[in-house]
Amino acid sequence: MRAFSLARALLALALAAPLPAQTTSAPAEGLRENPSRFHALVGARVITAPGKVIENGTVILRDGLIVEVGPGLPAPAGARVWNLAGRTVYAGFVESETVVGLPEEFRPPPPASGRSG
Repeated sequence: MRAFSLARALLALALAAPLPAQTTSAPAEGLRENPSRFHALVGARVITAPGKVIENGTVILRDGLIVEVGPGLPAPAGARVWNLAGRTVYAGFVESETVVGLPEEFRPPPPASGRSG
């Protein structure tokens, strides 16, 4: 008798569950976003490594990767141009949590030692 009740409960749950939505592989019609994946950051002060600075530099990015960095490079045809005059760009990954090379007055205090309580 108990097995029958369990089977009825499972059947009721299966019938009450929503059916999966039908999907289609047809292309989307109408307007949709198509952001550029080709960028030129121009006119910036570019720091390529500690102590190596390019004034009026250009950083060219394609699909999220840096393809070229140099002084005064023209923006390639088809790239979305970002005028960054007066700004500083680091051409690569910057570890925001490091204190390496940070002047002493800007370093955070060391973590408290010992236990509280």
